Amino acid sequence: MIALTLALAVASILLCVFNLVLTAGVIRRLREHAEQLSSLAGVPRLDTMQPANGRIGFFEAVTTKGVAICRSDLKGHMLVGAFAEGCPMCEKALPEFVQYAKEFPGGRDQVMTVLLGDSSRLEKESAQLEPVAQVILEERSGTMSAALGIQGYPAIGVLNADIGVILVAGTGVEHVQRFTSTH
Repeated sequence: MIALTLALAVASILLCVFNLVLTAGVIRRLREHAEQLSSLAGVPRLDTMQPANGRIGFFEAVTTKGVAICRSDLKGHMLVGAFAEGCPMCEKALPEFVQYAKEFPGGRDQVMTVLLGDSSRLEKESAQLEPVAQVILEERSGTMSAALGIQGYPAIGVLNADIGVILVAGTGVEHVQRFTSTH
């Protein structure tokens, strides 16, 4: 009987040691994954809007100035930006977008922005954008987001509204600047 008790005790100890080794391995692996994910957090997605040559869908919206706008109202090359409430990358990209919008050919009439989220929490962003762009506030998955195929934020692009296609899109002004400087 003592031999059986001793064998069970040894088996239990071995099982505990095996369990500790496995747990330590899982924890090490989780730390590696956490490091990999945190390194990816700053990598911008480029597929935040329909790709180049993507068709602009139909939409109807009202700007913060009360002007109704729809797809057929757009003309020429337009700078478009979409920024979401609570998006750290959007907060970082917004000042650069505002500066680029000031310089965009055609001025405010050729720049359109979509602010997504609770309008009461987007007042600061709206105030920054209104002097340089037509600003549209909408909830996520609104008509503008659907028309532009917005899948992530920030989304910045240039449209050829005359033929209804997106010419270039990305997450930052640098993506559209490269295009507009060569065209």
